[in-house]
Amino acid sequence: AGPQRRAEELEQLLGTSYPLAAAIARCALERRESRGGHLRTDFPALDPDLDGIHIVLGGDGAIRRERWT
Repeated sequence: AGPQRRAEELEQLLGTSYPLAAAIARCALERRESRGGHLRTDFPALDPDLDGIHIVLGGDGAIRRERWT
């Protein structure tokens, strides 16, 4: 999950024994755009539908999108 991310590389991190790396990969895969320090080489453009949306990984492992104001 370096500065430039591709889905194939992120998917490899899902099986890691490091929980934080797996959580970052799951959330990065959910966010199919490039924004700030999150650069997806397979999704280089900003997605205006994700303005103000945060990808949240819950304690139960479920991913949800939340709008923070």
